[in-house]
Amino acid sequence: MHVKVKNIKNGRFSIEFAKSEADEGFYTVHGNKIVEGSKGRFISGPSFKGNDDKWVNQTWMDGAFQEYVIGLVDAASPQEPDNPVFDDGQQIPF
Repeated sequence: MHVKVKNIKNGRFSIEFAKSEADEGFYTVHGNKIVEGSKGRFISGPSFKGNDDKWVNQTWMDGAFQEYVIGLVDAASPQEPDNPVFDDGQQIPF
């Protein structure tokens, strides 16, 4: 099975499952986001607010799978350079 992250926008993304890297996905979970919690980063999946005003998760992922997907998101997200430079190669002074 192949796992892809897609549609990374405004901190949210989709997780798509396919038979192989070349195949079209057969199952996609939309509305995921990475959250910084007290025990580290984790994936918050789609959820809804119940009648008791508590949030109810619609998906569950074990820790190893979450770490794998977080790695995919990190690899697919544009990275800001540590030292931005001007077009002429000089570092920006701030």
